[in-house]
Amino acid sequence: ERPSKPYGWTIIQSHLVKSIEEFFGFSLTSTALQTLKTFITKETRKQAGEQLYEPKPPAYFEWQKMKKIWDMLWLPAPRREMETRHKVTCVSYICYVTGARAKEVCEIMIEDLEEKTEGIDTFLRMPIRVSKSNSKKTRRESLILISRPTDMMPIMKRLKLAIGKRKKGRIFSEMD
Repeated sequence: ERPSKPYGWTIIQSHLVKSIEEFFGFSLTSTALQTLKTFITKETRKQAGEQLYEPKPPAYFEWQKMKKIWDMLWLPAPRREMETRHKVTCVSYICYVTGARAKEVCEIMIEDLEEKTEGIDTFLRMPIRVSKSNSKKTRRESLILISRPTDMMPIMKRLKLAIGKRKKGRIFSEMD
């Protein structure tokens, strides 16, 4: 019997491999694993092509709820150096407004930043060096952060605080 949703084939594959290896007491060869993977891929595509199936979108945090979380993390404000919670506030904000992955934001380098002001808007271009979807760097990839004086969160001030007097290195140092 087929799974109710196309992604169910992946679950079947992992259970099947585990069961076969436990029953026979040895690991499957790479050829056997590839044959099984080919079959599973074929069946998944076949089932997906028969009927429209779209996974539910992930839960979405509304702006006001995120703002409360960021405020709770930020306060009390840093006196000298930013604590981890302050850095987490900045990283999560950038991820929220740009759609970037946390790892990508944490790897942004100070020396790569390009700031441009047009009227009251400030644009910060943050080239991505490490990307899950572009690991071979076949295309140019950047995050663009727009800051306005009317923004609820003064992100540019907070980024400058994170950088301090440094000219090189990660914006959010010691975030590993």
